[in-house]
Amino acid sequence: FFSSRRRHTRSSLVSWARRCVQETASNPCPIGTYNPFTNANSLSQCILCDPGYYCAGTGRSTKTGQCNAGYYCTLGSPTNTPPSSLPGSPANHGNTCPLGNYCPVGSAMPILCPGGKYCSTTGLAINQGNCNAGYYCRLGSTSNIPVNLGVQGGEICPPGFYCVAGSDSPKPCPVGTYNPNSGTQALSGCYVCPSGSYCQNAGITTPTGKCNAGYYCKLAAGATIGYTVPDPYQQICPIGYYCPQGAIDKMACIGGYTDVIGQGSCTTCPAGYTCTTTAKTLCQPKLENLSFYCPPGVGARVTCPAGTYNMLDGTSSMGDCVTCIPGYY
Repeated sequence: FFSSRRRHTRSSLVSWARRCVQETASNPCPIGTYNPFTNANSLSQCILCDPGYYCAGTGRSTKTGQCNAGYYCTLGSPTNTPPSSLPGSPANHGNTCPLGNYCPVGSAMPILCPGGKYCSTTGLAINQGNCNAGYYCRLGSTSNIPVNLGVQGGEICPPGFYCVAGSDSPKPCPVGTYNPNSGTQALSGCYVCPSGSYCQNAGITTPTGKCNAGYYCKLAAGATIGYTVPDPYQQICPIGYYCPQGAIDKMACIGGYTDVIGQGSCTTCPAGYTCTTTAKTLCQPKLENLSFYCPPGVGARVTCPAGTYNMLDGTSSMGDCVTCIPGYY
């Protein structure tokens, strides 16, 4: 009886041991995952490798390391230089850094090339440097001399603007200047608005127009900014002068006058008057006891010919001079 019982007990123990070994046999966490915990009893406890890291091989308790520079590793990457064709690798776990982006060590996603910089190849760890002067580079630019905004993320600097090296957008030429050219590399490439004209807005390609009549727009030597309005009050035409549209300087009246400021033309000296540049005066030979007349548009009196005289005020032609009476000269 006792011998039979011992055999039964021994057989049961062996069976239980075999079952225990079978039930407790370890299963490694798959490639691209890790498990830092003990006593795990389910595949669901295996953790997909964190973005920016990779988990090489199976049965890992920690992440292997960071994704290599020039690559990006998304959730569950089995390699530091994705993509991977290893058996059991999860799909879409990263890739080489694409054009217009850069990927430093440990990148979880590509980083767009910053504005003013360019990234012209794949697999970059950092951007390649500044956009060239005369061009501008938006986010993600793939060239340092881009010519197509939609394709390369930038363009040549347009007329009316300038682009220094590293520009992420064109800068307008300031008010008082203009620029008809593309590809301008510096503020010094903007043209000063010329004398006689004004440049009212920033970023223009030609002067806005000519300065108004009654004003003159004369630039000082070495000026870096031109006139910005058509009627600069400090340059209003003074009395005695006239300033037609687009005048570079004030001009003195000849044969006429201006008696108020801001005139675009002179008033013609009328018949029977003499004129300074600022006023008219009635022609008065009788008062002065001299013989002369005052034609229109001359501004000065004209002496009657020899053998004639004129004593009538306000006369304007040589016909007003009469022959001397006998006995006089």
